[in-house]
Amino acid sequence: MTVPLLYLFRRPCGRNSLQMCAESPPRRLAPHFGGTLTMPALAQLYFRTAILFLIAGISIGIFMSISGNHAVMGAHAHINLLGWVTSALFGTYLALNPAKAAGLLPRLQYGVYVLGVLAMGTSLYLMLDGNASIEPVVAVSSLVAFAGVLLFAVIIFMPARS
Repeated sequence: MTVPLLYLFRRPCGRNSLQMCAESPPRRLAPHFGGTLTMPALAQLYFRTAILFLIAGISIGIFMSISGNHAVMGAHAHINLLGWVTSALFGTYLALNPAKAAGLLPRLQYGVYVLGVLAMGTSLYLMLDGNASIEPVVAVSSLVAFAGVLLFAVIIFMPARS
């Protein structure tokens, strides 16, 4: 998938800066990318995953509002922050650094992180809703999500593939 990083505009013409010259060529605002950037599939996958987490988080928020029961607020917050925000940030980093999205480690990191956040969000919801016996699952899945974050730190600090 190609994401255009161009914003084409015409230079102002004459005294009126709002008037644009018809004959002026368009200018590229992102010449260092050659005008376009090919987004890695893993970055796109992170964005798709992030929007699914956002839909889940908002759905929980709407349910809490309608029911008046805010006991699962912690799960709502974790799903939105770790699922939506952090996944979108991971996707943004990989989109801006496509060489870092290549190889086995980034794919492994995606799987570990998403599995951890999905299991943690679900189990945390159930625990906060009154199922105290699921607390060990919350603990283990939190560690899995944290392992995904640590793997992403390795990706950030490792040199880019050529």
